[in-house]
Amino acid sequence: MVGGGGGRGPADRPGPEPVRALLYFGNSYNFEGALRSGGGSMVDAGETRPEFDSPAGTAVFGFWRDLVAKGYMPVYSNFFAEATDAFTRGAVAMYLTSASGYEGLKKAGFDLRLAPMPTPDGAQRLVPLSTNGFVMLTTDPARQAATCDALLSVLTPESVTATVRATATAPLNRVAATGRQYLGGYFAENPDLVAVNDQPSFPWYAFPGTGNAEFQTEYLKAQLLVLQGRSTPEAALQGLATTAQRLLDQR
Repeated sequence: MVGGGGGRGPADRPGPEPVRALLYFGNSYNFEGALRSGGGSMVDAGETRPEFDSPAGTAVFGFWRDLVAKGYMPVYSNFFAEATDAFTRGAVAMYLTSASGYEGLKKAGFDLRLAPMPTPDGAQRLVPLSTNGFVMLTTDPARQAATCDALLSVLTPESVTATVRATATAPLNRVAATGRQYLGGYFAENPDLVAVNDQPSFPWYAFPGTGNAEFQTEYLKAQLLVLQGRSTPEAALQGLATTAQRLLDQR
């Protein structure tokens, strides 16, 4: 989670310009973090029905829409292509994004600070944790063994160190995280990363389908409708829950 930048408001707005922020994201990542922190959940315990179309979910969408309406948050229809550019040129002052973009943002040329995920007053801070998955298609034992060896090599302290130094993601190997010869110096040089690594986390939920793509596509449509004021949070989330229920039923 990143903060910094210039943060100018609309040019035609009278009086002091608001500090602008980007709290939504180009997928459901930030929504689920805010939802869980506010006491909500994406699905029920048995993963048989969606639960994000709840007062907790409505509160998240409603809060974001209110920020847009007051001029505190811009809306981008192509988030990933526009948001980082807006932050680095000072159009927004606070940008919630994946830690994997930290090294790139450090090159923006201004003072950059990291902060924990913001939450509603009194809420527990929880942050989605994501990773990459692998599918092995070969049935040949020799090739399976070679694939496993290659995947295990990604988890060595040396490989984890290289990955974290390039992306600032949370380290998966305790030896790499604490070893003086690995990441000890990197974390000493980047003390703000404690704001990322010390946050309580949970697995970012993936709905059934092709790589979670069907749900994420519909989520982005719902989010944009709300941000642009073309739908209420309740209606948008109810429609999205219908899609989620279909995906759960087809699993």
